[in-house]
Amino acid sequence: MTTVDRFYGVKPDHDIQSVLKALDKGQITQEDADILSRFVADMRVTRNVTHRRVLKLISTLVGWRRYIGPFLDVTIPELYRGIERLKNAKSDRGTPFTEQTLYDFITIIKQFFRWSNEEGFTDIDEKKLSRIKNPVRATTKTHNDVFTPQEVIKMLESCRNS
Repeated sequence: MTTVDRFYGVKPDHDIQSVLKALDKGQITQEDADILSRFVADMRVTRNVTHRRVLKLISTLVGWRRYIGPFLDVTIPELYRGIERLKNAKSDRGTPFTEQTLYDFITIIKQFFRWSNEEGFTDIDEKKLSRIKNPVRATTKTHNDVFTPQEVIKMLESCRNS
């Protein structure tokens, strides 16, 4: 566990608990839980993803189940329909999803299905999966949001005077 995870109080087994909680709530099936567990274990070892990223992967994939069926039964037409439903859906706060959220959801589901194809769990056509375009990410910063070199120097000088 990283220092950041300890600082924010992320527990080492929180990922397993997240999957079990989703299973208990009926958000995912037992097969979904099994494949999610295998996916995140693989991501940890082969891609060295952090614990926080594992939690993001689990959260996003569990969230996907509102828009598609059980992972092992998804076909490319169902995935296309799920993406359309996601794009038109509202968050728990009743607002449309941001471009960043849509980007994350689509990137993660494509990563997941590429992995599940490689592992032999699904047979979604890779060419069709590759043709799914991610939404354009909105820029979160403009040039007005970034400090100028003069502002940085001024801040540093005020630190020296303190």
